[in-house]
Amino acid sequence: MSNICYVFLAYGEEYIEEFLRIAPFFPKEHILVCSNRKIEKYNTLTTNNPFNFNLKLTALTKALKKYNKVLILDTDTIIKDFNPDLLSELESGLTVKWFGERVTYLDSSITSKSLSNGTTIFNDVNDYGKTLFKEYKNTLRFIDESCLFFNFTNEQQKAMFISTLEYYFSKLKNKYPIREGKVGSLEGCLLYVIASQVNLGIYKNKEIFDKMFYHYGPVNGHNISFKQKVL
Repeated sequence: MSNICYVFLAYGEEYIEEFLRIAPFFPKEHILVCSNRKIEKYNTLTTNNPFNFNLKLTALTKALKKYNKVLILDTDTIIKDFNPDLLSELESGLTVKWFGERVTYLDSSITSKSLSNGTTIFNDVNDYGKTLFKEYKNTLRFIDESCLFFNFTNEQQKAMFISTLEYYFSKLKNKYPIREGKVGSLEGCLLYVIASQVNLGIYKNKEIFDKMFYHYGPVNGHNISFKQKVL
């Protein structure tokens, strides 16, 4: 299991177009894309369920049945200087661009404390946060979900991660935050809790991800006219 699986969520034609722009940068035989329709020539995990950001984590569980190393990448990304060897050299655990105890969410500041206590200005976020905290009983943290690299070196830990993720999917049903009409935002908090509970190390490595990927969505939005290019 030395290969890396590249996981994407491409739900809807706009996002499928984004996926098709960046997919050629990765080995096709190791790509898994979750979508609401079959994407020709790509291994597609199709779903009839409504959109949910956590569908990327559903695809992750499938990928982990075959792979120990998985990269999850948002489709609103420009590939700059991709080098899979750099990923393979990352230590065991979950590597992210950033994690911390404060984020800006819909122009409002949310902290670990306000999320855990259910004191944000968003009722759906409060319900989600209190449910997570009740189960975890420890500090909740936020993760940049645009680029995630999982490297499991222990099969038992990987099995525990999958089963814990499935447990939370059941526990959080109908409790996911809704951002701009889309369900499942703040999924990084869920990942942080699960990784922590199974003792999977979480590491920051903004430098290596910024070297290879540019996440343009937060600045430019999902824009299919935004030309894919190598910078």
